[in-house]
Amino acid sequence: MKYLNKISLLLVIALFAFSSCIDKDFALEPTGLTEKPILSNVLAEQADLSIFLELVEANNLLGNLVGNRTQDQRAVFAPTNQAFLDFLAENDFSSPADVPNLANVLRFHIANPNVSVSDLRTGSFNSIQTILSGSNIAVVRQQGQLVSLNGQSVNILRSNTEGNGTIHVIDQILVP
Repeated sequence: MKYLNKISLLLVIALFAFSSCIDKDFALEPTGLTEKPILSNVLAEQADLSIFLELVEANNLLGNLVGNRTQDQRAVFAPTNQAFLDFLAENDFSSPADVPNLANVLRFHIANPNVSVSDLRTGSFNSIQTILSGSNIAVVRQQGQLVSLNGQSVNILRSNTEGNGTIHVIDQILVP
């Protein structure tokens, strides 16, 4: 019995000693996090993309750009303000509110995978998945050059990789 009491006492002391060493504030960060700014903040810093960002916010799509801090979250094909103004004029719309299914048009500009500009030019894929369910951006290239996105001759003016994804600034509105 004395032997059992000694073992019990030793177990209680060991349990107390080991449990007092546990850091209750310890948290293991999920892998793949980045300190890069979220895409919506990078968009906000670019004055020539203000209409796109304003419409994304107004159509409750901002969550697709601010989700979490994971790396390489999305690719955004962000039309310039001039692209929006040209699109409205060419289609006789007096404001973006007149564009049928505007939210779907905007969703079509946000790609699920992060696609770099070099992937666009030299990749072997023929389409890019968007957050618009069931709709992909068709990609056509010839001799290492991007020819069209979704059948439209689109110029990528610049690509910004400062955020947790890539923002491709384009000169046209992509229509699903």
